[in-house]
Amino acid sequence: MLPLALLLSAGLAGNARATSFSDVLPGAKPMGMGMAYSAIADDPYAMYFNPGGLAGTDFAQLGVTTGRMFSPIGPMSFTAAAYSRPFPLREESVVGSGYMHLRESGGGDKDEFLLHYSEPVKLPQLYLTRPLKAGANVKIISIDGGKKGKKAGLGLDAGVVAESNFGLRGGLSLIDLMPDIGIPVPTIGLGLAYTFKSGLVAAGD
Repeated sequence: MLPLALLLSAGLAGNARATSFSDVLPGAKPMGMGMAYSAIADDPYAMYFNPGGLAGTDFAQLGVTTGRMFSPIGPMSFTAAAYSRPFPLREESVVGSGYMHLRESGGGDKDEFLLHYSEPVKLPQLYLTRPLKAGANVKIISIDGGKKGKKAGLGLDAGVVAESNFGLRGGLSLIDLMPDIGIPVPTIGLGLAYTFKSGLVAAGD
């Protein structure tokens, strides 16, 4: 039993280390909400959580963030930037790009560059009160595992956000659909949020 327990614990430890790259995403607002952001993603960092959240935005947005945080494997530092703007050639569509660099204290690095597109989609057959917000990213991710070497891959993110007329929102996202390069892939996000008349928002992922 002891050898089996050791093997299981070793496997879990390995997964925890790999998961650290996927768990750290940028943005003060999503971090302040405990990463419960799939349904209410509406700033430039929406492209990291749910690309559909930016659809229909009628103004340009820029976000830059840097920070340092603690994790089970030690301190991690990150730097990220995201920019989005309306796409003039198609009504209510949005284009954007983002970059994130993440570094573990043990020397591991993750670099991610993405290109974003989103737009509202009218689906009258589903009896939705508002158009469905849909979006996608195409991205390149590079992982430097130190002694394990470097790996890079081309990936895809996709997401939708459905809104009601009474403050309820739902979000569904598929993040990091790509070949195995040393991080757990893909990640499926499902979120619900409700905005009260007072402006208070309750959200969960």
